[in-house]
Amino acid sequence: GGFVLWRCDPALNPGAGGAAAAEAACVEQVAAAEHWPDLRLAVLLATTHEKRVGSTAGMQQSVATSDLLAARVARVPAYIEAASAAVRARDIAALATCAMRDSNQLHAVCLDTYPPLVYMTDSGHALCALVHAANTVAGRVVVGYTFDAGPNPVLLAEKHHMPVVLELVQRFFPGTPTATSGKEEEDARDKELEVALLSEEGTRRVAQEAGLTQWHEERAFASVLVSAVGAGPFAVVGDVSEDDCTLLSRPKSA
Repeated sequence: GGFVLWRCDPALNPGAGGAAAAEAACVEQVAAAEHWPDLRLAVLLATTHEKRVGSTAGMQQSVATSDLLAARVARVPAYIEAASAAVRARDIAALATCAMRDSNQLHAVCLDTYPPLVYMTDSGHALCALVHAANTVAGRVVVGYTFDAGPNPVLLAEKHHMPVVLELVQRFFPGTPTATSGKEEEDARDKELEVALLSEEGTRRVAQEAGLTQWHEERAFASVLVSAVGAGPFAVVGDVSEDDCTLLSRPKSA
């Protein structure tokens, strides 16, 4: 649970060592969930068709053809250490910056693959520009992004910043659904950041900085999922009623 690091040690490669090695795969906790309860992740699910090249096939293609991949592999340990240190320090600026640089490098390798792997969409690139512009106008890094090998961006911000960030996204990406947030989240909303980014002057500055006015694609993102850091799986012991079970919920009968 919490913040977990998967150390990829070739000596414990589950593919080579079988079940025993898989059980001993190098998973360690960097920090418990309660260490940074204010961190939020927002997944923006893109309204795009299934990607042309799957992740596994794409990685094999990159290994075979990308000249940049070796440089990326050499850089990854430094990113891991930087991200781990940022988590331990609860430093959103450091974690967001690390996530963005690492994500950008991954997609640089994808484009260096031959033929190129284009996983990010125009909307994804526009969102990146919006995030950088928001941080510039705010005068500090309040939000970051990361993409895996696909079109869905994940935003990182603290809970008092995330509602402002998502409202800004809605302004530039029309049709983006509103993420459901509780009263506590709204009460924690950073009013200073709200003025900086959502006032008429603030939004104008963001648009100018990002080179955007309004993104042309209606409903570029089909849904928005916001999550805190989870505590991990746990066993349910004893007699548990359906009302008590929050892990495997299902609609109640009429």
